[in-house]
Amino acid sequence: MYLKLNKRKEKENIEIKGKINIPKGFLLNTKIKSLKCYTTGLLKPDNELSLKVIGEIKTSNIYPFELEIHDNIDKYLQNDQITLDINLIVWENIILEIPINFMDETSGLFCEIIPESGRSE
Repeated sequence: MYLKLNKRKEKENIEIKGKINIPKGFLLNTKIKSLKCYTTGLLKPDNELSLKVIGEIKTSNIYPFELEIHDNIDKYLQNDQITLDINLIVWENIILEIPINFMDETSGLFCEIIPESGRSE
C-alpha cells in the first residue's frame, strides 16, 4: 500500500485503510509461510502516523496479532519524496514488536522464526 502525498491538502488528515502486501522477498530467510495483515489509521498534517494493524503470521502454526503504530513519517520521506510506503513501515514494526508475542506464546526464540538475516532489507 502506497500513499501519494503530492495532492495532499494542508491541514487535512489522510485516511488509511486496506490490505498490506509484504513483498515475498522479505520472507525468504524466515520460517514464515505467509503473512496477512490489514490496517486502518490516519496520517495527520504534521506527518504523525497512527495505524492499527490486525493480521496473522503462518509458520507451522497460525499466530494472530494486533499492533498499533504511532510514528512521524519524516524519516521515510527523503528528497521531497511524494509516495509513502506503508508496507515497509508495517514490516519494520512487525519485526520489532511481534517477537515478544511469539516468545510469550511459544516459549521459544523468535530468531527461529525470523533469523537475523531476514530482519534487514
